[in-house]
Amino acid sequence: MFVKQVTSSHEEAEILRRENEALKTSAADKEQRVKAALKNARQRILQLQEAKNALARQLSEAEQAKGTCSFTLCFGIRLSVAMPVVAI
Repeated sequence: MFVKQVTSSHEEAEILRRENEALKTSAADKEQRVKAALKNARQRILQLQEAKNALARQLSEAEQAKGTCSFTLCFGIRLSVAMPVVAI
């Protein structure tokens, strides 16, 4: 009977060791996924901030060039046409 208990305890300990290792592996995988998600989120925030700054610059330029009509084509070519200011 004592041998059975010892054997059973060893088997239970082995099962618990395997479960512990599986939990450690799972936690490490989740940590890596969270780190990757945070890295991607930071990159996206930086991209959006850069886009916001570019739009703010364009708005500022447009406000400064009030007598000028300008636009950017799909190929990145900027055309500007001076518009005469007519007083009525």
